[in-house]
This record gives sequence, structure tokens and C-alpha cells, in this order.
Amino acid sequence: MSQPRSADFGGLPVEMAIGAAQRLHTADGLGFYVRHRGDSERGLLTLYFEDEDCLLLQERDFDSGRLVWRQQVLLKADSSEYLSRLIDRDPDGWIIELDGVSEKNPFERLG
Repeated sequence: MSQPRSADFGGLPVEMAIGAAQRLHTADGLGFYVRHRGDSERGLLTLYFEDEDCLLLQERDFDSGRLVWRQQVLLKADSSEYLSRLIDRDPDGWIIELDGVSEKNPFERLG
């Protein structure tokens, strides 16, 4: 079993981490759109890579206590309804749409 990819940001509040990731991603010429703004200090992130039909969900790994990324397939046709349900369930969470592929996740460059 592979090691989960870290989704911790070195203690940065989530809003600061988003700003830093946005600068990194757009500097590479890739789009970065905040679809839903959550809690600035502690909201969990959902990243949607439309080009890849890929969703990365930030969640707690209870074995290590760290935040990690869980990857899930999300087809474009289903994305609007699914992301709306996420907002209804967790209004503190953030939803960010990114151009590119999940291997270019700008948040992984922060921690």
C-alpha cells in the first residue's frame, strides 16, 4: 500500500495556503478558481481537476493524525450536483477548480 500524499500546509491557515497555492499554480500558466469559499482558518479543501475528471479530497488519516489527499473520479457531467451536495454538507469547506492534472497539485508544494 502506498503512503498517502500529505495535505498539511506546515501550520498555515487554510486561506493563506490557498493564496500561496494560487500564486504557484497561476505562475505555471494554469487556471485556479475558488468555487466555494469556506472557513478561513480551518475549512477542508476539495480540489477538482476537470481536465482529468479527478477530485482530491482533504481528509484526516487517523493512523498518523495528518491531513492527506484522497483521490476520487468525478465526471464533468456529475460535478455540479456533487459539488453542490458537498457545500450543503460542509459549508466551512472550500471547493477549488484547477486546470491541469492532479500531479501538478500546487498545495503539495507548500508542506
